[in-house]
Amino acid sequence: RFKEKGVPHYDLSGAQWGDQPCDEMTDSWVKICDKHSASGAIAIHCTDPPGQAAPLMALWMMHTHSFSSGEALAYLRIMSPGTATRNAQQYLEVCEKRISQKLP
Repeated sequence: RFKEKGVPHYDLSGAQWGDQPCDEMTDSWVKICDKHSASGAIAIHCTDPPGQAAPLMALWMMHTHSFSSGEALAYLRIMSPGTATRNAQQYLEVCEKRISQKLP
């Protein structure tokens, strides 16, 4: 339905990435969000493997609003209990280091 309404759609299928997104996927996600965030809300839905939406949302919060990985996951756990796994926490700690290295 979204495509029919002209809403941009991106397939970031992650089966080859295991249970956490890879650097390529997270970099693509950040570029997509940077491109479309000014026009309003961004929707994310994960199907394969399940559980990637929370780390990607947390990554965006870290990239845009300077959340730490712990702060982003805590927020997501409050807003939607059960969406952020321990694996996501470990992954986002690595992402946090990557993000801080890219900042001027």
